[in-house]
Amino acid sequence: MDYIPDKANNQDFFLWEQMKQGNKSALHKVYTGNYAAMLDYGLRLIGDRDLVKECIQQVFKDMIRRLDKMNQAHPIRFYLLSSLRQHLFDKTESGRTLKAKSKQMNGNGFHYNPEFFSGSGKKEDAVKGSNGKDNSNGAGLNFREKEAMYLKFHHQLNDKEISRMIGLTDASARELLFNALRKYRTRRSTSNPQ
Repeated sequence: MDYIPDKANNQDFFLWEQMKQGNKSALHKVYTGNYAAMLDYGLRLIGDRDLVKECIQQVFKDMIRRLDKMNQAHPIRFYLLSSLRQHLFDKTESGRTLKAKSKQMNGNGFHYNPEFFSGSGKKEDAVKGSNGKDNSNGAGLNFREKEAMYLKFHHQLNDKEISRMIGLTDASARELLFNALRKYRTRRSTSNPQ
């Protein structure tokens, strides 16, 4: 089942419409509102700033070229991040399959502040703890689990969007997130006994 927007309340729906009609301020709003998030995500996947910037530009060029054929039902952030991910994987020599590429990526990774998951942290604190250490490595999370948690908690993508981005079924994505959170919380409770 495809994502169906609430046309009365969905800003993305109206932005898609405006961009299709050639509204440059809508395109500028989408670009400026998502560039930093795309750069952050791209650098976590691949530690090559120039390549990430090049791929971001290509995502926007492709989007502009195909606007008239695009499905407005897709949330803009999801569309941009998933397109960027695909461009980055297509341009890297890290492996032949997405899974192999994911395991060999040499970006900054996906780091989490424990307070973020306890509800006391802020969205921007999800990246690293104040000490700058990767608090998720000790939880034994693999690349895909870290990426899924990053997309869920930093970009508020839903399970269906995450499953489409990382190439899993909806049920598998939910299980991946559940297991990652369980590992993370278990590790956190054993390392911070009360």
